[in-house]
Amino acid sequence: MGTRHSREARPPSYVCLHDLEEKGSPMKLALVTIVTTNLEQMRTFYQAVLQIEPQIYRGNYIEFTLEAGTLALWRQSECAEYGLGVVRGAANDRVLIELEVADVDGEYARLKGLQVEWVQELTTQPWGHRAFYIRDPDGNVLNLHTAVEE
Repeated sequence: MGTRHSREARPPSYVCLHDLEEKGSPMKLALVTIVTTNLEQMRTFYQAVLQIEPQIYRGNYIEFTLEAGTLALWRQSECAEYGLGVVRGAANDRVLIELEVADVDGEYARLKGLQVEWVQELTTQPWGHRAFYIRDPDGNVLNLHTAVEE
């Protein structure tokens, strides 16, 4: 017999993947938050890249609502006030922010007119994406891409 965790033996916050399957409620990624010391510069950058106004803008916190979730910006000093001092802005070198766009060639041409740091020029990748990579003001890497037919 396989080992199955009993509900009584687990702390309340522990969730077994088997339990999620039974309930039929997989997790939904709703929000990605970038902690930053450069909130206004980051707001300006993401407003220009995303071409939308923030839906929430309360001085220390900003949200951009996208089709598949929300991208938020949170001032590092306020983040620390809520006990999250371990989270530091401009310290990311492990995560890509990937944005699927309808016309990657058009976005490439548009963003060439803005002052952004280019990581990789527009290329067609072997896995079927036409993409380019840029950095936001905190150094986070964004991949803008469109799926292409092979």
